[in-house]
Amino acid sequence: MPSAPAPPGPRIRDLPWLLRARAQNPLALLTRARERYGDVVHMSLAGRHAVLVSRPDLAVRLLAGSAADLEKWRLDGNRRVLFGNGLLTSDGELWRRPAFERDRMGGYAEAIVRHAAARADGWRDGTVIDASAEMTAITTLVVGEVMFGLDLAPDIDRIRHAVGAAMEYFQLLQPPLGGIRSRLPTRTRRTFLRARDDLDAVVARAIATRTAAGGGGDMLGMLLSARDDDGRPIPADLIRDEMLTMLGAGLETTASALAFAWWEVARHPDAADRLAAEAAAWDGTPDPGPLPFARSVFEETLRLHPPAWIVSRVVATPVEIDGWTAPAGTILLVSPYLMHRDAERFPDPERFDPDRPLPADGVSGFLPFGAGPRKCIGTHLARAEGPLVLATVARAVRLHAAGAPPRERPMVTLRPDHGPMMRVQRR
Repeated sequence: MPSAPAPPGPRIRDLPWLLRARAQNPLALLTRARERYGDVVHMSLAGRHAVLVSRPDLAVRLLAGSAADLEKWRLDGNRRVLFGNGLLTSDGELWRRPAFERDRMGGYAEAIVRHAAARADGWRDGTVIDASAEMTAITTLVVGEVMFGLDLAPDIDRIRHAVGAAMEYFQLLQPPLGGIRSRLPTRTRRTFLRARDDLDAVVARAIATRTAAGGGGDMLGMLLSARDDDGRPIPADLIRDEMLTMLGAGLETTASALAFAWWEVARHPDAADRLAAEAAAWDGTPDPGPLPFARSVFEETLRLHPPAWIVSRVVATPVEIDGWTAPAGTILLVSPYLMHRDAERFPDPERFDPDRPLPADGVSGFLPFGAGPRKCIGTHLARAEGPLVLATVARAVRLHAAGAPPRERPMVTLRPDHGPMMRVQRR
């Protein structure tokens, strides 16, 4: 049977509109594309087929059922300039190694509560804090301890600025001119190269410290002690890549979600009161089980502001998409951001509602961490960390909005364009 025509979508005459809309707001571009053409949209990016999918059953079938036919999309210029062959960019056997399994969360939870409490204790009553910076500090300390067995407190600011610079640089890699722009001697590129050196130095120190001390039960210790079938250790450059991946992605996504969560809670006094009451009744045990409202706040934030706002793949072997056979080289774009705003599945989708019953991840349309074998490996850590940080901080302070609302900035992850700035009221 011959393949069906390509799905509907903009044509060459629409290119000026597409470029203007993308420059103004990529999220609005996705939304308008779905409104005009439906939940499967065919486009052309730099002369290549591209398909935007926001239909949950098709998205899950492609990401999970057709995973063997798909590869990670590298972007022009290649993300490997920072992450090498880490889990953010790798395919194949690398993705079959277990990491951050659910049964390890108990050991991590104690560190999450301890670091969140210590950070909140340093906020003076009446001062204004940058929620993104403070949440990044917490997630950096947690990642440093549970993954590296290392105190990253001296490196917090350097890591935060370096990760931010890397995210800015990755914006240059977007088509159609990514390959050219990423090589120009711009200030963004120079800043990124310095940031890469900073992150390399942090990782090198962690590896040297752990190698000198011997084994350990964290991820770095497991990587250093792991051997292949021939008894050979994992190559040093691959360990470096894994650690950079966790620094770059492991702390950024959860910190951004938490920053948005604090803003939403501050905008909704009833939610702030309920979070405070639950936190006050909680005994501080490092277990998110007794924190159903904090968990609901975090999950609703993941729905409304999903850090993984878009998931990209490249078709390696022709696959069927809505009756059309997508040829090798087709760029597949799956948008959790669009799926989470489907009014049929999530009534009044722009409203922040922690009481909204959210379905399990999957064909329901809730995909905050992607799907299939390349689903975010930090899913269990993020879902433990989010509620625990919210409850731990809420036991100590109440945060009030103290500035302009943050806007969603779609970069490698969806992050606030600033702050948000929050005024501290100590309990």
